[in-house]
Amino acid sequence: MTSSPTIVPTLLPTVAPGDDDDTYNIYSSISDLEWSNVWDILVLCLATALVLILFVKLKIRKRSAYHFVYFPRYRWERDQSSKSQKAGGNYTPLKRPLRSTGTGWQYIQLAINMDDATLLRHIGLEMYMLVRFIRLCLKICVFGILIVLPIALPVYATANKSSDYSRWAFYRFTMGNLSTENTGRLYVPTIIMYLVTAQALAGIGLECLAFVELKQNFFTLPPVNADPAVADQQMRSVMLQRLPQNVRTSKKLKQFYEILFPNKVHSATVCYDTKKELVPIFNERERLALKLERFILYKENTGIEPLVGITRDEVCCSGKCTIPNCCLDGEDEERIKRRGTSAIAWYEERLAAANQKFQLVRKQLLSLQDDDLPLMGKEEEKKQTAPEDLKCDDDAITGLSQSPTAKDTLEKLGRVLGLALPAGTLTGNRRNTETKTAFEMAATLTRFTSNEARADTGFITFTDYTTAAMVRQMQLAPRPLGVQAEAGIPDAQNIIWENIPYSLDSCNARSYSASFLVYVIAFYWSIFISFCYVLASYSTLKRWGLVPSLSSLNSTEQFLLRYLLSVAPVGLISAGLALLPILLQLLAEHYEKMKFRSMVQLSVLERNFFLQMINLWLTVVAGSIWDALKNIVNNPSSFFKFVGKSLPTVSVYFVEIIIIRALVSMPWEFSRILPWLRLRGAKLAAGGSLTARDQRNAKFLQPEMPYGSLYTSHLMILVILFLFAAVSPLVYIFALLYFIIAYFVTVHNALHVYTPKYEAGGLFFYPIISYTLSALTATQVTLFAFLLVKYAWVPAVFAFFLPFITYAFSQHIQRNYARPSNYAALHLTLTKDKELIHSGQAQTFLHEFNPFLYRQPELTDSDAVPEKLGRPPMNDATEDANYDDLGNPETSLEPTPASTISSLHTSLVQDA
Repeated sequence: MTSSPTIVPTLLPTVAPGDDDDTYNIYSSISDLEWSNVWDILVLCLATALVLILFVKLKIRKRSAYHFVYFPRYRWERDQSSKSQKAGGNYTPLKRPLRSTGTGWQYIQLAINMDDATLLRHIGLEMYMLVRFIRLCLKICVFGILIVLPIALPVYATANKSSDYSRWAFYRFTMGNLSTENTGRLYVPTIIMYLVTAQALAGIGLECLAFVELKQNFFTLPPVNADPAVADQQMRSVMLQRLPQNVRTSKKLKQFYEILFPNKVHSATVCYDTKKELVPIFNERERLALKLERFILYKENTGIEPLVGITRDEVCCSGKCTIPNCCLDGEDEERIKRRGTSAIAWYEERLAAANQKFQLVRKQLLSLQDDDLPLMGKEEEKKQTAPEDLKCDDDAITGLSQSPTAKDTLEKLGRVLGLALPAGTLTGNRRNTETKTAFEMAATLTRFTSNEARADTGFITFTDYTTAAMVRQMQLAPRPLGVQAEAGIPDAQNIIWENIPYSLDSCNARSYSASFLVYVIAFYWSIFISFCYVLASYSTLKRWGLVPSLSSLNSTEQFLLRYLLSVAPVGLISAGLALLPILLQLLAEHYEKMKFRSMVQLSVLERNFFLQMINLWLTVVAGSIWDALKNIVNNPSSFFKFVGKSLPTVSVYFVEIIIIRALVSMPWEFSRILPWLRLRGAKLAAGGSLTARDQRNAKFLQPEMPYGSLYTSHLMILVILFLFAAVSPLVYIFALLYFIIAYFVTVHNALHVYTPKYEAGGLFFYPIISYTLSALTATQVTLFAFLLVKYAWVPAVFAFFLPFITYAFSQHIQRNYARPSNYAALHLTLTKDKELIHSGQAQTFLHEFNPFLYRQPELTDSDAVPEKLGRPPMNDATEDANYDDLGNPETSLEPTPASTISSLHTSLVQDA
């Protein structure tokens, strides 16, 4: 069996064509990599990066791609600037380079020249801390290149001249080249590790000190790029969970806190469980409205009337049937399916019906929410018919409708529920539909008056900062599992409203089961790796008839086949790793029912980082977790022997990983090919332009920063850097390349692409610091193990204290920085309240507060109607004009001559 070509780094060797043995040895596939492999992967990745950059250069000149793919954040900044100026603020949107003159150097120059205050002003605290973390990594890399490399490389390269490796072999520049005879040289790695530890701890300490100040400002100063009135109200609000049943109305919740804090409560809102009745109708309305808008634009842009095929049941249930005898049972449904109907008229009717049903349910729920009605007891609830029992099948409904009192029953339900139920004899499917709708409305009303419809989550807004800060920190009930106040500021844009009805206890139970699932996946991750290699092996593909026989191919075709077989397993594994953040986000949002978008991203960060480390560490070194545990239990010293002898030989593999991340992953993030494809699909669905609903609501047009996946990528490189800091110092050079590219890509995307829809107050900062210190500890343990293997007892004694120093520093950070940062300092809140009182702004803000700020969106929404764009559609005729998406002249980093603007405006009018 031969190892696969290493132009792309592989975790395992691929079985060469013609080999019958499908077994493999993990370690042998990556231990023989050398400088030639590094140059091969470097050339391939550089070519890939150039292709991706060329794609951006070509597409950025297109108007729709410029506004909605590469600079979508400008539309958000323009809206925020308008809100800020109306409230007396001075926030101005960031200017962008013109498509016709914009170059890559302008973006780099903007990232270099922008000061921290301006950067924080535009991107917000959450993105700003991500940028600062990348800067910290850059400082660690620069320190390693300036201090560590000049000390380590001469010592390592000249240590063992009798080595079997060539003079310039990569292994020569690693710690593995030191032998037990080099007693004096074995002190050098220990000295280097003390320097690396001191610089890393000092940098982390400065970052924590800066973050504490930023976090306290977050509790008392609204973001500059936010709506001042809303931001100020959110800072005085608290989210409560596990509310007792006797306070699950807005009035009672407000009265309860008025007793605790007299004259300090502005408003209170208790959430309702709308997921069974209102949310499905709400989502259906949005879907119908989006389709209707696309059909309208399609007709306007193409002149073709869109048609849709409908079923007999849909026609009859709409009440607009014009086919004779269609509503009678037994008609041929296929005949109706083939009849073309105007899609616009059809969706208008369905949207109107959905709006009517939505407003009816919403009206009933709001009347119960606003009234201070007594809750039903358990005995009274049992007397009411359960909603599931009311949804009887078609046969039971048909029998009831044909009874003598069926007509009276429908009329009474129509009067009670406000439904326009038809009088007279009902026939066929329409009779069933109308009767079922009436009884479902009755079931909805019954559930709304019971405890089942009232969630245990509520929000309360106070009149000052101090009271809100106290409620976030205090224990509200003298018993366990009582009312719990969230420590963070409840940003309305950060809340996942669909998950609000789920109780805290049920969410915790789901979280435990989800974590167990992730641990199971980690334990059996090697099965996925093996499956990818078996699936892409020559014997498997030949058995399926997907590849020809080796003897029928010439030498060139055999080379290409071997190369594809070597890349295919890596492609499958990479695809699985790329899907991990998406799957973990779906798990957290739709199964665990997390209530904050920031918490979803934090969950993705923690679990994705854990699985990535399993993939890069345990699978590479041991084959599976079970093999690693068995070896350590049977022979504990085997772990130290592996760390001391094997890690230097696999350093090239990790260098190749860094190169791929730097020259493929980062340019891929910059190119935004997937959002561009989604944009093209949305435009094709509407005949070449975008609907107003697409521009406002489409997530790919208003992208959020994927903190979970981005932090994981940067952390993985930092872990590799620390792990090989003393083992193979050349890793510093390639890590510096990665973080330089990552810095400019991140700053560019933060300024021009990602929309800061919410602020969580630097939620990811301390978990990232904790992972960084853990990686540093792993590096120190690695050095200690190497010195034990080399029998360097005195240097090992000095290295033994390093992990304890790092652990003590981490405890110092948690105790003196992390915990105080979770809550607002009462001294600052009292000072802020006094300033507002003396300036007379306290009452001004209170009058601007919205008592329904935390009411669920489905309870505040009006009818869904199709919106038309008040401008020429973004098609090829107007692609090259330097105008924004609303027809306004684009702003540039440099002033544009008036003549250029005039000529562009004339061109746009002529094209339109």
